[in-house]
Amino acid sequence: MQYTLNKVLMQKWRQASFSYLDQPRPDHGLLLVLRGRIDFVTPTERLSAKAGDLLFLPKGSCYEARFYEEAENYLVNFEGDAPCNVPTLLMQNALCREQFCRLEEERFSSFFRREGLFYLLLDEVFTHRTSEDRTLEQARALLAEGKGVAEVAAACHISESGLRRLFQAKLGVSPAHCRTEVRLARAMDLLESGALSVNEVAEQLGFYDAAYFCRIFKKFLGVTPAQYAKKKRRSL
Repeated sequence: MQYTLNKVLMQKWRQASFSYLDQPRPDHGLLLVLRGRIDFVTPTERLSAKAGDLLFLPKGSCYEARFYEEAENYLVNFEGDAPCNVPTLLMQNALCREQFCRLEEERFSSFFRREGLFYLLLDEVFTHRTSEDRTLEQARALLAEGKGVAEVAAACHISESGLRRLFQAKLGVSPAHCRTEVRLARAMDLLESGALSVNEVAEQLGFYDAAYFCRIFKKFLGVTPAQYAKKKRRSL
């Protein structure tokens, strides 16, 4: 498996967002969040990343990155084989900041020096990405598709109790909580677009009824869906 380094960046975001929705991403990227929060929003889901999270951003993917709390990150752009085709969380609390820093500091060094440091970074990333990380990634993707906890556990070849322990240890939340967060992230996007009513959003996302959807939305976000949609329309 061969990879080629393109560019190394240390980015400090003061703008609200950056979009690859109209023009797909031109190369692969490894992104380490250093500060704040970055949400990667695709047409079907939202991936939220905080300081310490390491993500893979595949070539050809279409998304909008939204920045919060003066977000900062390292980004390594490269060519090669892709493990997936959508923005994906590889690790939380990643222990590779030093490798990113060295690579960024040596970005004007010789080709062989930069390539060597790049492969050291890849080795650090994939050596410490455990089978639990891969199971968690698969489970999160299935939950984002609307699968139930029992169905996700079976697909990941793990017991339901084991899946709950894994989510609690890695993310600090239950699979059901994660599923709700994914559905609400999608609800936020639908409400922001203004194309659907609150009732239609609730129905599309599979909530029992609009009243239950409104209760869950307010519990997690502090406002009702109607209040959220109104606030977003005013900000446009």
